[in-house]
Amino acid sequence: MEWIYIILALGAAAIPIVVDYRRERGKAKMDEMLPLALLELSTLPIHGLQDVAKYLSSGYGPVSERFSRARKMMERGIPPVSAMRSVARDTTPLFQHAVEMIIAGYQSGADWNRIIRKTAEDIEAVVDMERQRRASLSLQKYNVLLSAGVFVPAILGISERMVDRISAGAWNPLITALHASILPYILILAVESAVFLALLEGRLRNTLYYAVVLGVLGVASFFIAKGI
Repeated sequence: MEWIYIILALGAAAIPIVVDYRRERGKAKMDEMLPLALLELSTLPIHGLQDVAKYLSSGYGPVSERFSRARKMMERGIPPVSAMRSVARDTTPLFQHAVEMIIAGYQSGADWNRIIRKTAEDIEAVVDMERQRRASLSLQKYNVLLSAGVFVPAILGISERMVDRISAGAWNPLITALHASILPYILILAVESAVFLALLEGRLRNTLYYAVVLGVLGVASFFIAKGI
């Protein structure tokens, strides 16, 4: 029965992380598709923002989803500038910047294609730097997750089981105090690791998610290693 509770608790605790990961991954995918979309757009004859929405409304994943929505809004009579800014409102800073450059370039009457091409090159450079940053942080992140959620609690569980066997049930105040301090230590380690991971990602709102997941996973690992 204990295993069922552990699995359910772990699953429930992981739901927010999964949801947040999918949302963040969708935004990252949007940024990654932007340079290609803009570079190809810069080679096309554009006669208005309606053409931009039309050309970008398919073939570019999350980017196309936004421009397809803008195209439908324009077809319903919403002004093109309002439609473009509306669909960019809750996206990434890079996507919002791209939309503003599209609007500004078209309204200025300058060399629109050159502006869009330059914007695409700038965004591609930013995306490349962000990709390298994520890669360099991944190893640290997974080391912390495995250490705080699995390895340290499991070692403590194995150690407690060995101490129990050696003491053969004899009462010892020191051993009793050590037993009582293990679970609080695991939870404190989970919170500290959660704060570190959130700071590492630059998203402090994930602290609670990581604390819950690491806490539940750490306690489960401890009891599994100890032998429930």
